[in-house]
Amino acid sequence: MSTARPKTVRSTKAGAYFCEHVFYAALATASTLKSIACDDRGEPLVGFLHVPGEPDTPGSPDRHAATVAVLREALVRWTQWLPTDARVLITGFGPFLSVTDNPTGALVADVGALISLFDDGASVSEPSGSLCGTVAGHNIALHPRLLDVDATCIDDAGASIQGLMRQTMPHAVLSLGVARRRQDFTVESLATDANFCDHGGVCTADARLQNMALWRALRPTHE
Repeated sequence: MSTARPKTVRSTKAGAYFCEHVFYAALATASTLKSIACDDRGEPLVGFLHVPGEPDTPGSPDRHAATVAVLREALVRWTQWLPTDARVLITGFGPFLSVTDNPTGALVADVGALISLFDDGASVSEPSGSLCGTVAGHNIALHPRLLDVDATCIDDAGASIQGLMRQTMPHAVLSLGVARRRQDFTVESLATDANFCDHGGVCTADARLQNMALWRALRPTHE
């Protein structure tokens, strides 16, 4: 049985930590990649979703059901701008501070949960670990990847968001982070480079990058 898509809200404050920095770096990198598709407003299909930390039930068989429902709707909405054969990069984070079992890292490692994103199951390609199946009639190659919560996630090397984007050449990017005290799924729409230098990135001068592509896919229809 499918799970009803839960409430989503929009935020312009992604946290000035690694979540915001990954979103910032992904948007900056998207502008350099010809593969990235854009929506009807000309914005790249790059989004950051904060998963609520309350409640989170590690070990529960339906732990990821709500997140999958949100991601599934985003992918379905985005297919109108994706090519028929598309690559999608999805990232989650590993443990940090008191979050010893990060739900976003657990999701990108959970093949069974990721298969639920597709219309009728998916095949797993080895050794890359990508999942191939259909979403709304489009052939999607989903590339799940784990990011460490340290400078390596944005240092432009192979394991960083920038490196993963260059390796997979995706048409769309969905990055996930956990917001420990939030109860709603939160779509981030603004990323800055605040503290970016301190965490391994190369700062410009108070740069701000806005992107509403994910929010337009998930916002309530009356807005």
